Amino acid sequence: GSDTWTLLTTERLDAGNRSRYYPRFHLLPDGNVFFVSPVSGACRVYNPFTGLTVGATIPGAGGGLYNDSWDFPSVLLPLLPTDNYKPRIMICGDTTPKKIDLSQATPTWQNTAARTGLAAGKQRRFSCSVILPTGEIFVSGGINGGSSDSNAVKEGEIYNPGIDWNTGQFTAPDSWITVDAANAVRNYHSTALLLPNGRVWVAGSSKNAAQGDPSSVGELRIEVFKPGYDSAPNRPELTNVPVSAGYGQVFEISCPQAVNIRRIAITRCGSVTHAFDGDQRYVGLNFSLIEGNRIRVTSPP
Repeated sequence: GSDTWTLLTTERLDAGNRSRYYPRFHLLPDGNVFFVSPVSGACRVYNPFTGLTVGATIPGAGGGLYNDSWDFPSVLLPLLPTDNYKPRIMICGDTTPKKIDLSQATPTWQNTAARTGLAAGKQRRFSCSVILPTGEIFVSGGINGGSSDSNAVKEGEIYNPGIDWNTGQFTAPDSWITVDAANAVRNYHSTALLLPNGRVWVAGSSKNAAQGDPSSVGELRIEVFKPGYDSAPNRPELTNVPVSAGYGQVFEISCPQAVNIRRIAITRCGSVTHAFDGDQRYVGLNFSLIEGNRIRVTSPP
């Protein structure tokens, strides 16, 4: 095939405010794009083929951090086949995280469950979020107001989005917990990425959000966060997987612990900048046990 460029001139998504610098937006399962960063105070679902907003706009999440900034995490929560891949988004970084269910007839931003522990009540500007293999969200780093390292929030947090894994539905209560504190401050330009072994690689930061040579103003230490499952015995091991799979395709994987497997998902590697990782993704899969260590899996539609 041939590649093409199409100029979309019908509707300009240029709000003229700070939120346009590094806009938070997510590709949805239906091919549309949801703009978390508000344009003229409103979020929207956008059709990238027509260049037009789909349906009515959605009032922004509120507050200066979410409505006029580019220094907070936004996460597309797990997409599950048992939930018909309904898209839900969680944003955090201000004192009160917000969530939205875009499958609703009139989606609106709602408060998540209250945060708990030492990190509760603090802003986390410039923090990073990572979707864990459990479907939970790990949040690291950030500054409690301003840009001074002295206001660093070193404790990590984990958000449980409230999935009842017995049914695969978002019907359980969501929750926040505070976990281990890091050693290094993670300010502006910090990074957090999921590793293949399920740990989280945390690095970077501009000291006091300063510009300049990383050798003098950058944080060069790297830390690794180990979630609770890291030391769990008999963790699942994939011994055979296909090189690739297309949409809606049935394929097999092999796993010595196959009889005990309750959830299978594919995850996308992340690419994070300015407190936002728009690439990461968690997509649950339908599967069935064949025999022995073989599992039959169906890729998403």
